[in-house]
Amino acid sequence: MFLEILTPKPLTSREEGGRVLHLWRSYLPSCLPDKVGNWEPVDQVFHPEDRDAILALWRWPFLAVKSKPKMGARVFMRKGKILQHASWVLSFDYGGVDVKFYPGGVRPAVDPAPHLTGAKPYPHPGEGPSTESPGGGAGGGLGGRK
Repeated sequence: MFLEILTPKPLTSREEGGRVLHLWRSYLPSCLPDKVGNWEPVDQVFHPEDRDAILALWRWPFLAVKSKPKMGARVFMRKGKILQHASWVLSFDYGGVDVKFYPGGVRPAVDPAPHLTGAKPYPHPGEGPSTESPGGGAGGGLGGRK
């Protein structure tokens, strides 16, 4: 299973990295990584209290892994001056995350995100994918252009 959050923000600054980490810590605490890094194998031990050390690694791509529940994450910041989205992708083994995680964890992390994304959240369950979002709504993204 995976979740991809797309944003028109570049996510390249330490400030934006701090916002992503704040959302992660606030709304997805059971999915904080064990290790982070910028290449495979991901081998830098993640210490949530050491924000400066984590943000020192905040560059393209930011990778994270967790062993239990098994989770992989990657943040691809915008590169260069090309106006394209940045993305935050979380992946889990099927059954590795309780279904309550989605409405209780992901939804609050996405809904208050306009301060991070500058965009409206993806439609709520039952509203269906937006036909206005880039890529026809694929990936459950945020930040469709109008």
